[in-house]
Amino acid sequence: NWIDKTIPVADIVYDVEEWTNGQVKATLSNPSEDITILNPNDGSDHVIFDTNDSFTFEFVDRAGNKGTAKAKVTWIDKEAPDAIVEYSTKKPTNKPVTVTLTNFTEDGVKIKNNNGSPSYTFESNGKFEFVIVDRAGNEKVIPVELD
Repeated sequence: NWIDKTIPVADIVYDVEEWTNGQVKATLSNPSEDITILNPNDGSDHVIFDTNDSFTFEFVDRAGNKGTAKAKVTWIDKEAPDAIVEYSTKKPTNKPVTVTLTNFTEDGVKIKNNNGSPSYTFESNGKFEFVIVDRAGNEKVIPVELD
């Protein structure tokens, strides 16, 4: 009863599991038995992702059975969102002009200022800056100017 042909298994645990613009650490966890990690990352039980990618941990148990566990990160976003600025009119006028942000480049974009409103009304010529942020925390300032 000392013959072991059972392939070892392990879980992957992530320190961040939601949209981020930072790093994500994936750690090999809860192995089914004692294992030795074989990867060329100095046998480390974790890997740090700076971008979306995958990494397969390779390991072996005491009987020589080899197992793998794949870490895959798809929630790193380092690009700032963008939007299109539309004007209620671009012709000379003596009436208020409303600018509105539309066509956001990704889902989940929020406006940090202007009480969250995508529209701003100029009563006279001037400048205004919308500040938008995406679900990963990337910010962009969108300046608008009427002169």
